[in-house]
Amino acid sequence: MSAITKYKVTFPVQKVDVAESYPYPLIREDYDGKAVIPAPAQIRIPSTQTTLTFAINKVKCRLAPAVIYFKWYGLDYHKNVIAEYTSERMVVTTEYTVKQDTFDIPYKVNPDTNKNYDSGDLDQYYFELYMLGVTSENPIYFNNLQLNEDEYKEYHKPNDEKNNVLVGFERNTYINLYDESEIFLQVIRPNREDIRTETLTKAQMTILAPHLPNESVFDDPLNLFYEFMYMTEQRIGVEK
Repeated sequence: MSAITKYKVTFPVQKVDVAESYPYPLIREDYDGKAVIPAPAQIRIPSTQTTLTFAINKVKCRLAPAVIYFKWYGLDYHKNVIAEYTSERMVVTTEYTVKQDTFDIPYKVNPDTNKNYDSGDLDQYYFELYMLGVTSENPIYFNNLQLNEDEYKEYHKPNDEKNNVLVGFERNTYINLYDESEIFLQVIRPNREDIRTETLTKAQMTILAPHLPNESVFDDPLNLFYEFMYMTEQRIGVEK
């Protein structure tokens, strides 16, 4: 009985100089002289977040069922693997279906402290997707890959329109809300209370700043935010 061939796809990918040394195989050389190779991508999650979900929104085989599973690796700033997870096997049929796996990040022990690493140490990640039962006659088709915090969320592309979404201020104190025009609204919340895209919930302080087309560079969102940060209340005494 012949052994089942196993294929592996590593992602995400990024462009690097062709001469740059990296322990992954070259995927292709781009027109601008850069190599497109698998490489770890940055990941930033709240310190209290321990759950991630990996999903493939559409996946199927041409002729017969196949089996897939993935390995997720979390790395620190120095590219040391500090977490590693292997999913259960998932059967892929000849009809498009969603495959997803929610997992708690299994942090390893930090040898310097004898305590487990945590989300504050997590800086990069990458995936290895393994496929069994895939052949030239039975290829696998998939797209809409997504990694998100917490439980499974419906697939969406960056900048997709989402109605009534809860927006948090984990590491920032302002956001920009856009429509299809060049006008957008900057919302500054110094105390980082959440808002919804359709409702301004109560907060200690909220600053709304509309931004118009062709406005001065002095009025861009970052400059406006700094102006607010440097602003202080003043009292002027008047003597008779």
